[in-house]
Parts: sequence; C-alpha cells; structure tokens
Amino acid sequence: MSTNNQIINNKKEWSAAQIILCSGTVAAVLDGIAGIIFFHIRLNFSPSKFMQWIASAIEGPSAFGAGSSSIIEGVVIHLLSSIIMATLYYLAYQSSRLIRANTVISGIIYGFGIWIVMNLIVFPLSNVPPAPFVLLNAIISITWHIVLVGLPIALITNSHRKKAYNN
Repeated sequence: MSTNNQIINNKKEWSAAQIILCSGTVAAVLDGIAGIIFFHIRLNFSPSKFMQWIASAIEGPSAFGAGSSSIIEGVVIHLLSSIIMATLYYLAYQSSRLIRANTVISGIIYGFGIWIVMNLIVFPLSNVPPAPFVLLNAIISITWHIVLVGLPIALITNSHRKKAYNN
C-alpha cells in the first residue's frame, strides 16, 4: 500500500513544454471535432474540406482543389495555432496570480478572447473566403471556443502548474 502512495506522490512535475503541448493538442482535437461537426451540419463540408478551409487561410481558394497536401496543411496550421494559444495562456498563467486563482473564469474569458481574435482579426486578414455574420453560428462557435478550447487549456495548465505555486 505504501509503495502505491509513493508512486502517486512521486509523479514528476510536467515541464512547460509538456503542459503546452498537451493543452494545445487537446484543444486542437476538441476544436477540430467541433469544427468538423459544425461545418458539416451548417455548410455540408466533409472533414477533408474543413481542413482545406483552414489551409485556405494561407493558400486562398486554391486550397480546396489541392487534395491531400492542403488537408495536411490544414491539420498542421490548426495544431500549431492551438499550441500558440496554449503557449500564450501558459505565459499569462505564469505571470498572473489572478489567472492562477480563477482557472474556470480565466478559461471562459480566454476561450471568448480566442473567438474574438480569430473572427475579428485573423480570419479577415487571412485568405479564408469571407462568410456573412450569422448570430446563431457565432453563438455556437463562441460556446465551443469557451468549452472546448479556453477551458481545457486553462484546466490542464492549472492542474499541472498548481503544485509549483503551492510550494
């Protein structure tokens, strides 16, 4: 029995890179699944076409005819974007006691902030084909960015860094 307790209590603390890669990857997978479902229901996109839509941020409309290379490009862009988001949260978490003390609230705010930045800055400056604003789509997208991106990044970061601040 004591051996099991020693194993549990001796868990190595995660490095910053491990926390960022884990939280970013979890957010990318959850956001990707939500995006695939949403784009399929609302726009009849296949999962491949959704990833090509992401690639179109760089490639423009030609991404939709580029086949598997643009699908892979979309996956890579999506994953890297999520890791960047996780990195920014991690840095804010490290420097702000307020964020560390309010994990759920900070995750909610961060998820909403991500939606704002992506929809009001990144997409308009990219080559993604413009789409009309639809309130229901925005509400759904904001909700999934809070629940599936902001909160997982915040909760994973907090669960693996809290120990460092409690010592």
